[in-house]
Amino acid sequence: MKKFIGFFLAVVFLFSLCACGADHADQAGTSSTSTLSSASPAEDASHFEGEITLDFAFGTRTGQYEGDVNEAGVPDGYGVFTAVNTTGTSWTYEGDWVNGHWEGLGTSTWSDGQKYVGNYSEDVEAGDGTYFFADGSSFAGVFTDGNADGVYTAADGVQYYATMVDGSVEIGGIWRTGEFGDEIDAYQGEWSEIDNRYGRLVISGESINFISEMEIGSKHSVDVNTFYFGKSENGDLVVVNESGSYRYDISIGEDDVLTITQDSKERKYEKVSDSLEIPKETYEPEIGMTEIEIYGSTWGAPEKKNKTTTAGGESEQWVYEDGYIYFTDGIVTAIQER
Repeated sequence: MKKFIGFFLAVVFLFSLCACGADHADQAGTSSTSTLSSASPAEDASHFEGEITLDFAFGTRTGQYEGDVNEAGVPDGYGVFTAVNTTGTSWTYEGDWVNGHWEGLGTSTWSDGQKYVGNYSEDVEAGDGTYFFADGSSFAGVFTDGNADGVYTAADGVQYYATMVDGSVEIGGIWRTGEFGDEIDAYQGEWSEIDNRYGRLVISGESINFISEMEIGSKHSVDVNTFYFGKSENGDLVVVNESGSYRYDISIGEDDVLTITQDSKERKYEKVSDSLEIPKETYEPEIGMTEIEIYGSTWGAPEKKNKTTTAGGESEQWVYEDGYIYFTDGIVTAIQER
């Protein structure tokens, strides 16, 4: 009889647990930020296919969703959502989701032929991304809150510095078009800076390589900074860096002197050879080097210095993005890579 009563109480206890679990699940469902249609989820509760309403950063949209969901029924993981925007254009997002929002890599495609491939954060373009337009042109840039600086490539292949603001592309000067023809032929070769024995250029194709060389202690230091030919808005040749944040005027005068100008400051070069060879950059840091030799190495100047002084002498730790260099009385005693 005691065994029967014990068994009966155990059964009652188990039923109570099941009832509590069901009640908890209902509460979780009501706290969701999304609204699911009457379509039933698949047998796998982590997957949903059907109509859903979601609150995005740009507004509420109702559409068809297929993909992963979390316990609250909100898209979470990987999924595809299709809806119609306020102008009547249908669009589809396919990619990563976190708690009902676009977060991570994704692709958005519009019925008018426009497409975006790249990174999102909280439903907005963030980080590296590229827009492809119906006319065959594209815009690639680094986005912050949906806006970006980058490069616009027209349908004919000509590239421009550009910005994207609120979905509109604003074009700047031409960038590395590959359409220079014989305009840059006279610039090809090795050039030495007049009145500066350390400065020279090697211009090869569309790349303009500023080279600085000097002897530092027992080492030969070589520093190479690469820029490129471009064109200004009025079609003049210019020198631009990779991101387009710097621009210099460039020309060759009747005296065959090459002049590079920025903010009225001129640097003049004379041609010394037709060589297109670009020297390899400088040496790696080694044990036994001095501080000045490390400055001239591939590691260059540190982000931070930590100094320690004891009765035995003075030691320093130089902090870099990729590691540390340790000195004792000005000489490298250890190199640590992260």
